Amino acid sequence: YSESYVFASSSCFLQSQHKCIVIFALVCCCAVLIALIFSAVDVWGDDEDNIDGAKCRRSCRVVLVENIPEDLSIPYKDTVSLATGLRELLDQAHRSVEIVSPWWALNSTEYESKPPQAKQGQILLHQLMRLQSRSVRLRVVSELSNSSELKALSQNGK
Repeated sequence: YSESYVFASSSCFLQSQHKCIVIFALVCCCAVLIALIFSAVDVWGDDEDNIDGAKCRRSCRVVLVENIPEDLSIPYKDTVSLATGLRELLDQAHRSVEIVSPWWALNSTEYESKPPQAKQGQILLHQLMRLQSRSVRLRVVSELSNSSELKALSQNGK
């Protein structure tokens, strides 16, 4: 009798232990799911960019910018060169500019480049440097760590 009772009670103990483990796993999954939902949805209205539909209708626009050679004539009137499009975007920035670029070659003193393209790169670099004076935040993501341009932008932002 005592042996069968011990076996039955240990069996019940294992079953209740398995139930607890399953319930704990379900609670953890629900907690992770709720955390993901709250991180994806702006529940409390604290959108970091404060962009809403009304503001966007007033001050947002989309411009197709193509990276085409300057000396190539294109019959389309609405085509904007990359340098022109970037200059216009930087001029219109009010709050922040965020750039993701794997390569930086804006300063012609470091890289050999044709004079027109070198001048455009220098103008863009100077515009990026002036953003802080207009209280516009600049964030740059790049694979390069030894670019003197990125170092100059970083020093300018301090």
